[in-house]
Amino acid sequence: MTPWSPESWRSLPKHQMAEWEDKALASKVLAKLQKLPPLVQPKECDRLKTLLAEAGRGERFIVQGGDCAERFLDCEGGRLETQLKLILQMGMIVEHISGKPTGKICRIAGQYGKPRSKPTEVVEGLGEIMSFKGDNINGFDPKDRKWDPERLLLGYWHSAATLNFLRGYAASGDHDHGLRSITVESLKASEQFGSYTEDAKAISSKSISSETVEFFTSHEAMQLDLEEALTRAVGSEYYNLSAHLVWIGDRTRQLDCAHIEYFRGIANPIGVKVGPSMKNDELKDLVTVLNPKKEEGRLLLITRYGAGKAEAMLPDHIEAVKASGVPVTWQCDGVHGNGVVAKSNKLKTRMFDDILTEIMEVIPVGGEDQTMVDGADPLSSPVTDDSSLTLIGRRKVKVDPTSLAVGVGLGALVGFLVSKALSKGTLVNPSIDKASAKVATVQSMKDIEETCKNNNGKAVFCRCWRSSKFPYCDGSHAKYNKECCDNTGPLVINA
Repeated sequence: MTPWSPESWRSLPKHQMAEWEDKALASKVLAKLQKLPPLVQPKECDRLKTLLAEAGRGERFIVQGGDCAERFLDCEGGRLETQLKLILQMGMIVEHISGKPTGKICRIAGQYGKPRSKPTEVVEGLGEIMSFKGDNINGFDPKDRKWDPERLLLGYWHSAATLNFLRGYAASGDHDHGLRSITVESLKASEQFGSYTEDAKAISSKSISSETVEFFTSHEAMQLDLEEALTRAVGSEYYNLSAHLVWIGDRTRQLDCAHIEYFRGIANPIGVKVGPSMKNDELKDLVTVLNPKKEEGRLLLITRYGAGKAEAMLPDHIEAVKASGVPVTWQCDGVHGNGVVAKSNKLKTRMFDDILTEIMEVIPVGGEDQTMVDGADPLSSPVTDDSSLTLIGRRKVKVDPTSLAVGVGLGALVGFLVSKALSKGTLVNPSIDKASAKVATVQSMKDIEETCKNNNGKAVFCRCWRSSKFPYCDGSHAKYNKECCDNTGPLVINA
């Protein structure tokens, strides 16, 4: 393989990159970026690589979420706090349900680029204009569609401001009021409201540690001249210090092209989107090129097949990676493969059922291979102004997963559904007095005699841990047995 350098990508075919009309101005901007301080530190990147390695071994969950594309106008304190708080709360939920520690990655402080199917679009009254490629490249307003290299500097300043605020909030924010504000009031109509309430209380009562508020940043590294300018030599290695993790999109992962060349040489943990067009041999070659040293935690494979496709494609992809001998951590993006155009306004969106369908298709495929979990990165993440996080839904699926990706706007719903699905096996006690270290039920003979007296000579005790009348049975074992294919029944004491 040819020697690598931060600029060795330049001579290769490029995809999804803006070409600057004013070359002199672009050179001036990039020279300035090369001198600006890094946004993250190499040791932080190495720390994330360690967490990803643990996730790849099934020892940790990775919670990832954020905007498909940030806007400069989103760099506002209240919105940023809400985004980070929700990701951190997602980590608390998953850790509580799964019993495993979490690592939190935000698509933030640099996700200012957008891959586009076409470089131009037709706008009524204006004709053909350049497509919006993200605030790093051009403006959303049709009048601001010219590719402008000075926007790269604006992207740097907004990333720096965002990171400064987020680090400050994580270090010194009011987490007792913020992260512990978990409510389930909107779910009173649910028959499982009691168990939701117990989970929320248990999560809210836990202490906030430095690891609870630890987070990392990520973005799709699409504009390679920008990424090169923010790449720094650290000893004998080179790190992209614009983010802790950068990834290659499904449109820029060609083996003989510029993005693979750039990514193969940086020391960061890196990701690659894996879509339905990925061939098995191609994937095998790709992981070999991107992780030649076979480092654990180095490579994150992010599937985005679309609902109904994972069961047909994922098993062969897993086998192809196994054949390479390269360790990877798998992650599922359940959103970007499920785009549809809304009939009402002609805008691109996603159906929530499709997102959950893909996630649930992926989970059983991983099975014993410690492979998968889910993902959701909404195109336009609706970030709630509510200061509380709502827990919604439950599902139980036996699996030993490795990572979790969720979108900010869908975090509460997807997180609770999927974290339940991802827990290894079904919890013996899913909801009763979860705030206690252990539940011990003591019944005196007098209590039992009184119960028998009032219940036709019988005392019927719950053994499925799901009764609303615990420790007495309310018949919940029938539903539990149906869901879990079990044969649990109550303990019956006759007088």
